[in-house]
Amino acid sequence: MRKAAVLGSNDHNPSNMSSPPPQFDYNSGRQTPHMLGSNTEKPLIIDMGTQSIKIGYSELSSGDRFPSMMIPTLVGYPKLTKSAISSSLLRDDQTFVGIEALKRSPLLSLKYPIEHGIILDWEEINLLLDHAVLQCMKLNFSQLNSGLMMTEAPLNPKKNREKMTQLVFEQYQVPKFQISMQSLNAIYAEGMHSGLVLECGEGISTCVPVVEGYVLSHAITRMDIGGRDINEYLMDLLKNKVVFNTTFEREFARDIKEQSCQIKTNSALINHNTFTPDRKKYSLPDGKTIEIHNEQYDAPEILFNDSLIGRDGEGLQHLVIKALDKCEIDARKTLTQNLVIAGGTSMLRGFSERLQTELISLNEKEDKPYNSFNIIEKPYRRYISWIGASILASLSSFQPKWITKNEYEEHGVSIIHKKSMIQ
Repeated sequence: MRKAAVLGSNDHNPSNMSSPPPQFDYNSGRQTPHMLGSNTEKPLIIDMGTQSIKIGYSELSSGDRFPSMMIPTLVGYPKLTKSAISSSLLRDDQTFVGIEALKRSPLLSLKYPIEHGIILDWEEINLLLDHAVLQCMKLNFSQLNSGLMMTEAPLNPKKNREKMTQLVFEQYQVPKFQISMQSLNAIYAEGMHSGLVLECGEGISTCVPVVEGYVLSHAITRMDIGGRDINEYLMDLLKNKVVFNTTFEREFARDIKEQSCQIKTNSALINHNTFTPDRKKYSLPDGKTIEIHNEQYDAPEILFNDSLIGRDGEGLQHLVIKALDKCEIDARKTLTQNLVIAGGTSMLRGFSERLQTELISLNEKEDKPYNSFNIIEKPYRRYISWIGASILASLSSFQPKWITKNEYEEHGVSIIHKKSMIQ
């Protein structure tokens, strides 16, 4: 069992929040942040996800509980020939990141440096961090005297945690730094000490039990499935209507998902043979219009039955039940009554209602003792990890947990484990 170094605080009210940050627009690349410029008296929070980076200052005292902006976790390289490059605005040695990559999507080969919650390309992460902090937030890393807090996915490899620590202190010369687990942040965001966090993001889904501030690491469950897998399956379902070949075109599959897809709930499941979804139209950039019919419900089904994409036939409901099975009997009632939903993919309409149905069904099928589940589904759950990290960084009890540059120089990368949020 891993010990959380700082317990949650009940001195905040997560429901009393200012408006969330503007969404980036994959079609236009427009984004207007809440706030720019130097504000180094407050910790800077960076929540790095497979799809987007959420960044902003810890604003617990002022009540601004949302990140200043969201930036696509995306890097683009020119794919044009030499002759085409010479007549365009691009050079063959140029690299574009975040919103700038989206603006030029048709001309670029797009790459995602984070897959399934794990950083795979550190050079591209460097580019994204430079873009987010130096260009978007108008800050120098060395000026972050109040600290830089970054998040990580559950079960993140220790070597990646060490690599990030080395990068922050040696390349960016940050004065203070710490890393927190995304699921634990969700507990802080809800002002709770105990709960079961089901996070469904772009590249990974995890279930993490937290009891009295302790992460039960042996009970963490995960599936390498999320929003991007829905995109891929949706493209397969639509292949008779439209074919998405390039990375740029694949972004329209994501847009179709967010505009049209929803999850089958009780009425649709019970009346499966007679259920007829509304037909929706989607206009492609070339002027062609396609009709979205059963695909809008069929694509997200992989979250609850991954055999549809050739896997083991499990779903999010299995993550929850397996995590509970690994917990002490005395803790299970508290966990089932505090099931916190997190992650952008959980924003799909019908998510919680379907999850409740599947949990009860699996509980009865496998004769489990979990009679009821209280699902906590907040409208800000897309940002819940950033919100929790912001709250955590503002707590007086957390301040001794910051790792200073002097401590790093004395102990090396091992200091991130010695002063880790999770021991």
